[in-house]
Amino acid sequence: MTISRIAAILSMTLSLTVAANVAFAQGDAAAGEKLFKKKCASCHFFDSSGKKRVGPNLYGVVGRQAGTSPHFPYSNDLKEAGFAWNPQRLDMFLTKPKAMFKRTRMTFVGLRKPSDRADVIAYLSTAK
Repeated sequence: MTISRIAAILSMTLSLTVAANVAFAQGDAAAGEKLFKKKCASCHFFDSSGKKRVGPNLYGVVGRQAGTSPHFPYSNDLKEAGFAWNPQRLDMFLTKPKAMFKRTRMTFVGLRKPSDRADVIAYLSTAK
């Protein structure tokens, strides 16, 4: 990972951390499940089966190293990210995936509303 990539990620992290922490505390997992089914489930599973679709299975994504879901061909950007997914990083990614990882294969453009992102992240956080 280049120094400019690291600097960009750190800058994004710092600028979103305070607002993100407030939003995550208010996330509604039930609403997040509905949004996930509407916006994410066509490409991602969220169950303990390990099955994948076009995208990796997101069960247990919170706390998992980026780019490490078994048997999924991640872009080099994600494989080399060097961090575990936490609510702040998920918020950055779900805001605009290509802003965080230019070469991500994910075609989803992002969730504009902070409350929608907080809800989806609350739902993703339910997997233990």
